[in-house]
Amino acid sequence: DLIRVRTQAGLLFNALFNLHKFLGYENRDPFAQRNEQAEFGPMTDWQKLASEDDQDVAMEAEEGSWPESGATSL
Repeated sequence: DLIRVRTQAGLLFNALFNLHKFLGYENRDPFAQRNEQAEFGPMTDWQKLASEDDQDVAMEAEEGSWPESGATSL
């Protein structure tokens, strides 16, 4: 069926490969985003990347998978 309807096949594969982005967009809070932009101004791409990395590090630290500040692993 996908071979016969190529336009639909493209949409299907696009949705499957970008499912993570789609779900993130659907689960966002537009009011919180608008308030953040009003308070801090629009974020640059670099600031968005740094913010996501900070959130990842914080989540790892909460889970306990992040090494303590005094511990070293060589």
